[in-house]
Amino acid sequence: MAVTSGLLGAYAGGQLSANYRSQPCQAYFWALNMACKSVVIPVAFWEGSTTGLGVGTILGAFLAGLATSKPSQPQEPQALADLKRREG
Repeated sequence: MAVTSGLLGAYAGGQLSANYRSQPCQAYFWALNMACKSVVIPVAFWEGSTTGLGVGTILGAFLAGLATSKPSQPQEPQALADLKRREG
C-alpha cells in the first residue's frame, strides 16, 4: 500500500508542479513558449515527483499501519482492578 501510494503521489506531484511552474511561459508567443516549457517542465516534474513520492510513501505507510493494527483491549479503571484484587 505504501509503494502504490508513493507512486501515485509521485505522479500527482509531478503533474501539479509542472502545471504550476509552466504558467509564466504562457505569456510568450509560440516559439518562446515551447522553449520556456522545455526548460521549466523537466525540473518541475522532477521536484514534484520526489516530493510526492516521499509524502505519498509516508502517508501510505501510516494508512497501512492503521488498517493492519489490532484493536487495543479496553483497560479497566485502576480503582476497579484494586477492588477485584481485594475481593478475590
